[in-house]
Amino acid sequence: MLKDIRSIIIQGASFESSTQLPILCEGSNPAKVVLLYGRNGSGKSTIARSFKRIKGLSCENIQSASILDDQGATISLTDEEKDHLFIFDENYVNENVRIQEDGLDSIVMLGEQAGLTELFESTIAELKTAESDLSYKRDILKEYNNSSSPKSPRYYINKMYAVLQQDDGWAGRKRKIENLRRNASVSDNTYKEFILLSPEKTRDELIVEFDRELKALERAQSGASKITADLPTVPADYSVNSEHAL
Repeated sequence: MLKDIRSIIIQGASFESSTQLPILCEGSNPAKVVLLYGRNGSGKSTIARSFKRIKGLSCENIQSASILDDQGATISLTDEEKDHLFIFDENYVNENVRIQEDGLDSIVMLGEQAGLTELFESTIAELKTAESDLSYKRDILKEYNNSSSPKSPRYYINKMYAVLQQDDGWAGRKRKIENLRRNASVSDNTYKEFILLSPEKTRDELIVEFDRELKALERAQSGASKITADLPTVPADYSVNSEHAL
């Protein structure tokens, strides 16, 4: 039982031979509080490591360690009792205590919290990187959606709209062909029709052809001329019946 511990026998490190230390008793009575102090190298850390050895942990330079009751009999601790034996030494502090210093607002973290310090710091660094990347991508998206930016698709679509809406563009020519009161409206589907075309003639050739055909149309509409077209020859023995009737 832990409450029965009165002394410890150590061999190793600062204690070359097996040495008994009555550190947990005050005369014949158990001590409620024990304070060990001494110069560096006097054996304080060796005592702490010896309790680790008793707890079942691997400790370098500690050859043997055991605990005794008030009768000098060796005490064997159960696994549950070993779990209730805690050693708060220099190694524990280095591994489990972190201090985040910020003047009077310093924070001391123990145990698992201290172990999470590095993870916390790396996570913060990753968060800052992600925020920077997000900000960069938001700037790109902003330019992408800004129709006045050359990096935006809408910038070039609007340029195509402007050309198509001109009097000498698609809207103006459609007005002339269909005799509309104003230029035809341009929509997204309008420019999409043009980007899929693969004309065999150059733009200048198409303009000349358009002007020629438009003049012919205007003369026909005014009655100054008529549009002729080649019609298929009707066979001499062709007769109209119900099957051929239009």
